[in-house]
Order: sequence, then C-alpha cells, then structure tokens
Amino acid sequence: MNKDSCSEVRRRAYEIWQAEGEPQGEELRHWFQASGEVKDRNANAKEPDSKSLEGGPDAAATDSDPNAAIKKERAKEREGEQPAEPKGGAPAE
Repeated sequence: MNKDSCSEVRRRAYEIWQAEGEPQGEELRHWFQASGEVKDRNANAKEPDSKSLEGGPDAAATDSDPNAAIKKERAKEREGEQPAEPKGGAPAE
C-alpha cells in the first residue's frame, strides 16, 4: 500500500469510527472496512467509463494500438474506393 492509499484508509477508518459513535476495540474492523472501500473505489476509478467506449469496438483498441490513427485515416481514404474483387472467386462465364 502506498503512502496516499494508507492516508485514505486512515481517514476513512476515522470517519467510520466517528459515525459509529467512537466505540472502543473496533479499530481493526474499521481499518479493514475502510481498506476495502478505498480498494474498491480505486479499482472503479481505473475502469474505462462509457465515454471511452463511445466510438464503438475500435475505440477501446485505439489506446493500445499506436498505429490506430493511421489505420483510421487510411480507412477513410478508401471509403470512396470500390471493394476489391475477391481472389479465387467464381469462374468466369
């Protein structure tokens, strides 16, 4: 656990303790509860939000593919072109 996470857990455990009326002997339960909450919050913060998926299935791949922008531009350039004839297609009449 890094220093920032430890501080977050400590702060949250203190809030839980206060909210429960400052009971004695519950330090570990408060610490583990706070630790779980901070861990869940940090995990959720790392998940992609719906905005990053807005562009469709290719949008998520854009971050991991450094050539994605080039591929998109080339695809746009080809939009006006006719599709290539399939190789090995039906025999000519």
